[in-house]
This record gives sequence, C-alpha cells and structure tokens, in this order.
Amino acid sequence: MSKTGKLYRCTECGYTTSHWLGRCPNCSSWNTIEEVVVEKEPKRSQIKVASSKPLTLTEIRATSIERITTDYGETDRLLGGGVVPGSVLLIGGEPGIGKSTLMIQLSESFSKKGLKVLYNCAEESVYQVGLRASRLNIEGKNLMIISESSLDSAISLYEEMKPDIFIIDSIQAVRDESLEAQPGTVSQIKLCTSRIIDIAKRDNSVVFITGHVTKEGMLAGPKTLEHMVDGVFYFEGERDGMIRLLRSVKNRYGDTNEVAFMEMTSEGLKEINNPSLFFIREGLGTTPGATIGVVMEGTRPILVEVQALVTRSVYTMPKRVVQGIDFNRFSFIIAVLEKLIQLTLFNKDIFLNIPGGFNIKDPAIDLPVALAIISSTIEIPLSSEIFSFGEIGLTGEIRQVMWYEKRIETALRLGYSEGIAPLQRVTHSKVKGVRTLREVYELIKNARSGVRSI
Repeated sequence: MSKTGKLYRCTECGYTTSHWLGRCPNCSSWNTIEEVVVEKEPKRSQIKVASSKPLTLTEIRATSIERITTDYGETDRLLGGGVVPGSVLLIGGEPGIGKSTLMIQLSESFSKKGLKVLYNCAEESVYQVGLRASRLNIEGKNLMIISESSLDSAISLYEEMKPDIFIIDSIQAVRDESLEAQPGTVSQIKLCTSRIIDIAKRDNSVVFITGHVTKEGMLAGPKTLEHMVDGVFYFEGERDGMIRLLRSVKNRYGDTNEVAFMEMTSEGLKEINNPSLFFIREGLGTTPGATIGVVMEGTRPILVEVQALVTRSVYTMPKRVVQGIDFNRFSFIIAVLEKLIQLTLFNKDIFLNIPGGFNIKDPAIDLPVALAIISSTIEIPLSSEIFSFGEIGLTGEIRQVMWYEKRIETALRLGYSEGIAPLQRVTHSKVKGVRTLREVYELIKNARSGVRSI
C-alpha cells in the first residue's frame, strides 16, 4: 500500500526541500516554494523483461539515419543539417517573439515534403491558427491542427494519425489527467515531457515543443526539462524590432552556440543569409565614434557596427548607457582606457550601442568598443574601410582570440581593406598587429584624417 508524504518544491526551478522557505536557495526566487503531496510507492524487487536488445556499434553505424531538412538554410544549419527522426526539440522565447509563427512555417515546409504533421495549439483555437496561416499564405494540405489542453486527448489523436512531425504549443498549456496539479507546474511539465519523449523514441517521429520563459529570460519550469530533450533553442530579439535570433544552447545532433538570423515581416519570418550586411549601414567614416567589429556567433563571423558617443556630463554621477554588450565589460573597458592611456572619462557621459538589437558575448568586441570610445572622445573619425577585433586585458594588452583567420577572411571578402588585430598571429599585409591599447591610441592620434595607412 502506498504512503503519502509532504515536500516543498520551487515552482521556478524544481528544487525540493523538506520544509518551507521564503527564498529558493537554488534559483534565488522569492515566494516560489509550494507544498506538494507525494505518494511513496513500496519498493519492489523484480526483474522486468527488456523492451529492446543490445546492439554493437558496428550494427548501429550500419543503420543510416537521414535528416529531415526544413528548407530554411539558417534553421537547417542551426540544427546541424536538419532534424533527426526520434528527436525532441524545445523552443523557448518571450511572449509574442514569434515561436508560433516559426512553428506554423516549419509545419508548412514539412507538409510540402509529403510528411504528415500534427500541430496541437493548446494556447489557441484552431480558427485562430487558421487566421495566422491565411496571413502567412500557408496552405498546409498535410497539416492537421488540433487544440487540446489534455495531453491524453492529444496523444490519442496522435496514435490514430501517426504523424511524422508532432508539435506541442506550448508545454505549459497541456496537462496530464492523472495529476491534479495545474498546467505549467513542475510535476505536470516533467510528466508531460516524459510521455512525449516516449512516443517520439518509440515511433521515430520528430517532436517540437514550445516553452515560456521567465522574466529573467530562462525557460519556465524545472531545469530537468532541458536535460530531458535532445535540443534547446532560445528565440531572441526585441518584440518591436525586426531581427530575430534562434540560438542553440543544447543540441545532441549538432553544434551548440550556433545562431540562425531571421527577420520578422508582414509575411512571417524570413531568413537573413548575410547578417553582416544587415547590421552595417553606409556612411561610416564621416563622424567620430563609429567602427566595425568582427565577432563570432557559433562558428560564423559576423560584422557589426559599434557606435559610441562621449559628451561632457552635467551630472554629479556621469551617465553610462550601453546596448548590445555586458555592462560590466563596458565599465571594465572604460577603466582600462582611463588608467593606461590617461583618457579623461570620469566626467563624461558615455553611450554605447550595437545597432540591430544584437547582444554580443564574444570578448573580441573589446577592441572595437575601445576604438569607438577613443574616436568619439578625441573627435577623430575612423576610416569606413577598417575592421577590428581583439580582447583587452586589465593591463591594457590586446589578447589573442579564436577563429583569427576566419574573421579576417570574412571582413576582406566583404570589402574591408584594413584591419586592427592582436599582434601574435598577424599574417596579412592589410592587418595591423597591436600589442597594447597605447599603440591603438597612438595609431588613431597620428591619423587625423582617419586610420588608413595601417
């Protein structure tokens, strides 16, 4: 006979404890610890019959698995060449960012290949999805739409249809009837995901799951959700902007940290094949404070514009406003510029922007940021033909970064003729190698008409 007991579980991260706490020690969220009743099943010592037989690696390799392409080059590259049969992929993002739009467009692409697609829009009615499909000019002859918040009903329809592609939109909106908990709770999300994974592996079908995110930008629900699925992708971008980034943070069948660039239009999402041209405007080199940086997103070099504005402050505490890079890294670069090249910034308001709503984590953005700030401070415009990349150390040294040759080749191919980069591995005659920030500063000061002869 089963026994019941009480536990306290965090609704944000799934952390469990034997007593109530005001703040979760795992995710630091306040007032998220709730009491749950659990049933303790008696331990049973019995041997079950295995549902599968062991295979040697030779036998496994002899079985070829063909990926299913989406016909969207950016998405296929992100997925590692297409989706793998039997995989379960999780797409997370802010409300209104375009998750459902992406799902309906991928559904149309799969259905055009003759694949059967079952789309469960648990958050909307089938007619609402139909209106979106009409707006996006989607026919979807092999696309079946259902609106079931009950996972049992959705799986029942799945068993009848046996689709190749199964989409759950979203995991927080479906519930398992065997649990009394509300949809979106930790127990519901874990059980529903587990059942979905079971049918995907059994039938070798591809399952897409969309998920909500918290105000901190993390996927809502237990952290185990990300461990259970085969791939986790975050849909990023400003809701009012055009740019959307689909970022891979986990992918068992491809590279992680890859990014697919898309543009949200009135006709749906369209891929951006050359993001560098999208993020750079014409007319650089006429005003101080703007330059081009080469950063890596996954394994792909992207050229971005870096803009800085340095003005005399009228406040006791000067303003520091940054968009596109980490604020702490921005403050660190300012401190190094003040200390090591005696740039007077303590009484200046400094504004930094990476146009396009692009958030950069690559440390190679340090040198372009420093160049833009120096240029704006001493009011010397930088040539529109130069690019730069490099990490800055606390002692002012310009440090080496990964993908050195690839960055240079991309910039030169796009028409930029001069570069500034770390000295350690300079092999191009058109790239000026620098060791320290002092060298960079002197380089700009000695070229009053722009950094051209480098």
